[in-house]
Amino acid sequence: MAIAVRRLCSCLSEAGKASALRRRSQMPAMRLSAVGVTDAVRGCATSQSANWRRIQGVLFDIDGTLVDTDPIHLVVFRDCLKKAGVSFEVDEPFFKANISGRSNPDIARDLLPHLSDSEKEKWIVDKEEYFCNLARSQIEPVQGL
Repeated sequence: MAIAVRRLCSCLSEAGKASALRRRSQMPAMRLSAVGVTDAVRGCATSQSANWRRIQGVLFDIDGTLVDTDPIHLVVFRDCLKKAGVSFEVDEPFFKANISGRSNPDIARDLLPHLSDSEKEKWIVDKEEYFCNLARSQIEPVQGL
């Protein structure tokens, strides 16, 4: 199970990285909400015209359901924000109040006002890559899976 969860994380993280790279290149955004669903609905104007018969299953993970990535995100944000020159401490209370549940662009806008838009975009891509690398080696399934 742990290997399957790591592979899933890798796939979803790659989707997130691709999404960040699309935003960086100003391509039209396509929400990648689940592996496989995107292929089934790609090119469809509405969900009613999607080929839902091709979908064999949909996996939704609200952090903590399959894996708890908050500890990894805390390390990643702490290290990446420090590298970007922030002077405040990124501890668990700060993480929960200012980072958890928010989008990367909103976090970068609020916590990195000294960076240009292109520097913020690069920071997001670098942070996602760092997260992927840590998650591949440290992620574990939630007890009971």
